[in-house]
Amino acid sequence: MSTAFKKTTELEQRLERLEVDATRIDQEIKSVTAQRNDAAAQLKKDTVAKCQSTLDSLNAEREATDAGYLLLKEQIEHTRETEGLAAAAARVDAITAESGEVAAEYEAAAQELLQRAQDYVSAREAFIDTFNKDRQLRTEAAALGHRFDLSIANSKPLPLPARHPVHKKLPFTEQYNWPAMSHRRESTERDDTKMRERRNYSEAANTPGYEIIVAAGLLPFPPLTQRQKDSLAAAEAQREWQSKRGEKTSIAHQGPERRVGL
Repeated sequence: MSTAFKKTTELEQRLERLEVDATRIDQEIKSVTAQRNDAAAQLKKDTVAKCQSTLDSLNAEREATDAGYLLLKEQIEHTRETEGLAAAAARVDAITAESGEVAAEYEAAAQELLQRAQDYVSAREAFIDTFNKDRQLRTEAAALGHRFDLSIANSKPLPLPARHPVHKKLPFTEQYNWPAMSHRRESTERDDTKMRERRNYSEAANTPGYEIIVAAGLLPFPPLTQRQKDSLAAAEAQREWQSKRGEKTSIAHQGPERRVGL
């Protein structure tokens, strides 16, 4: 993962050095300013002029550092997205290649299930694990595709283990002892207003693709619609009204002596 975002890491290290330089310049400006003020108090015009010249140079250096800092921040964001896109595209290619191998493993596990009746439990687990592996790969690919707007090659999904043709060939009593397969939903999160929602891709957790997404960052929340803005404004107005009403009610319940400050 570190090699995928190597350029971003290098730029962030440069940014840290700029922050150190900025701190150093600020300290020098503070020191020279103090020297200039002391010289001015002692009417040392030459020293004052020299300090002012140094301050002008330091302020110019500080402005250049600030400009470089902002430029480098923009470059880091662009580089992070570019490297994230490249890493995601490479991972999707690897997933595509691996998916074919998984499908072959799945069929091999299905045949093994029939042939190894004495080791039925372990064979069945291998069969189901292979299906889960394929589903996890698809989930990971879908998450990467959504986050980085990548086109994902959708191969035909593998049938559920309980719907695979081999399942009907098992002994009748064994056809009902299979674990339920729940649908894996897309994971989302809401912002502080509870009105906006975005994917957080937690359904693909513990995968290389999810690590890429975490490193690149989530997509921003969609902007508030006018209706949502109006709703928030109305809620805020309601809270203010209730607060003022509560204050008036509190005063009304006080005795006459307390209301006049007795």
